[in-house]
Amino acid sequence: MKPSQPSAPGVPRLLAESVRLAWRAGRREMAVMVAMQIASTVLVVAAVLIARDLVSSLLAAVPANGAVGELLPDVAALAGVTAALGAASAIQVNRQRVLAELCLRRGEDRVLAVTAAVPLAAFDDPDFHDEVERSLQAVRQLPVVVIALSGLLRALAAAVGAAIGLVAINLLLAPVVLLVVVPAWLAARRRGRVFYRFARELTPADRERHYLLNALSTREAAQEVRAYGLDGFFAARRARLWDERIAALSSIAGRQLRFTVLAELVGAAIVSGALLALVALALSHDISLAGAGVAAATIILLGQRLAVAASSAGGLSESALYVRDYLEFAGRPRELPAEPATISAEAQPLIRARAENVSFAYSGAVEPALREVSLEVAPGEVVALVGENGSGKTTLAKLLAGLYEPGAGRVTWNGVSPTDELRGSFAVVFQDYMRWALPARDNIGVGRHDRLPDDAGVVRAARAAGAHTDTEALPDGYATMLGPAFAGGVDLSVGQWQRIALARAFFRDAPFVILDEPTAALDARAEHDLFVRIRKLLEGRSVLLISHRFSSVREADRIYVMERGEIVESGTHDELVALGGRYGEMFELQAARYR
Repeated sequence: MKPSQPSAPGVPRLLAESVRLAWRAGRREMAVMVAMQIASTVLVVAAVLIARDLVSSLLAAVPANGAVGELLPDVAALAGVTAALGAASAIQVNRQRVLAELCLRRGEDRVLAVTAAVPLAAFDDPDFHDEVERSLQAVRQLPVVVIALSGLLRALAAAVGAAIGLVAINLLLAPVVLLVVVPAWLAARRRGRVFYRFARELTPADRERHYLLNALSTREAAQEVRAYGLDGFFAARRARLWDERIAALSSIAGRQLRFTVLAELVGAAIVSGALLALVALALSHDISLAGAGVAAATIILLGQRLAVAASSAGGLSESALYVRDYLEFAGRPRELPAEPATISAEAQPLIRARAENVSFAYSGAVEPALREVSLEVAPGEVVALVGENGSGKTTLAKLLAGLYEPGAGRVTWNGVSPTDELRGSFAVVFQDYMRWALPARDNIGVGRHDRLPDDAGVVRAARAAGAHTDTEALPDGYATMLGPAFAGGVDLSVGQWQRIALARAFFRDAPFVILDEPTAALDARAEHDLFVRIRKLLEGRSVLLISHRFSSVREADRIYVMERGEIVESGTHDELVALGGRYGEMFELQAARYR
């Protein structure tokens, strides 16, 4: 289904909104630009009148054998006005650049405010990603709005000045030339709407093309692209998307070219008609020869400026259509999440996390990820989740952390739904943890960024996770930039990165801790040592542990076995082995490897 287009009355409103956005982003820059436009209008009028007086003086001085000195005042005045016009234009361009950056920053800030406030489930919806892409495309159009607005104002200043000067020479010529704006505006307006519709409809394909570009140009994908020889495969898919885009664009551009050429021809005919009228007035002696010469130059200038103004106005209306997407996205009702609690775990309440008959399905999924799941993690308990990949373990962990809202049932912390004020009460190590391109101390410290200056706490967390020795040995110790993205960055092994992620969770010092495959990259000895420390470090806290290694989960207080989104068994390790069910089967399969 094609997206609906704004009606004609909507475009002026969007233009007004665009101007308001620019004003809020940079009031001083906008004020200076408007002042320069007013000054330019006055200066153009002065230039036309001075030029008329100069030509009249020249025509009078030639038969009288006048001296050059008699014309110097008019020449100096015209030179001064021309210099002032150039200075006003330079000031305006200078402020325009700054204003464009301010608009870009403000637009990005508002988009990010929305993406920070929406539920995590929104990022599982392709339509949401299309909305984000369109809004960011609109943000990139905000500087274009500023440039088009600046160009429109400059053209209008020159056109108004020229029109006033032309009226001073002859009252009837200016209205005729003003008709030039009509065909140019209509063509530009049509062109803007068509290209906006084209860009909007191609958003999903453009996102796919950008994804393939990243796959072929980023470090994260580089090793697998080379290992599987995927460069040609991805490049061919990307080339197909480019071919389809360019073919559609060429077709649209060809059709719009005909309208543009027709508008130019009509505009040229109007200017030619005005010049013919001027010739007739000069031949009938209704206008002086000097006035006719200046009027001819002014008509050409006015026609050009009006055409530029109409084109800029059309470009501005096209950009305004993009701004509609931005305004709709940025205007979403939202409540920004409160800052996580900054108090330490000792001062926070212990957390009893509970899922009660929870069901959940991802956007677009055929089958639910969870079906009527119930469990509890009490303070001082280590509760383990086991099951095959895709059984719903990580999804359940995210619901217990309050990152997703259940489709049915409810999740509670201490009997109430997780609140923003309690967000600081849990720490999590995801199996797809982030490897931040930050110094090592900041990679750990972002676990609770309000405590970043606590260097001693960072070191304690690193020691607890077994990361201190390796981190201290880096070229600049804890100040070493991690990852190769920036100059001086040092990459770590997978196991070292995992210890940094664990240290980040320990530094958070939270009463509810979720560990999703926290030792997957560690060897057996390192895993055993770490779990001995974890049991001691997290004593008294609520701990949810997800692991495929039964050596890790067998000491848990309770173990839940998940299969296809449901809990099929629960109990201690010994109870489940004695039961001889799914857990016992999986345990025996794993244990057999070591016999």
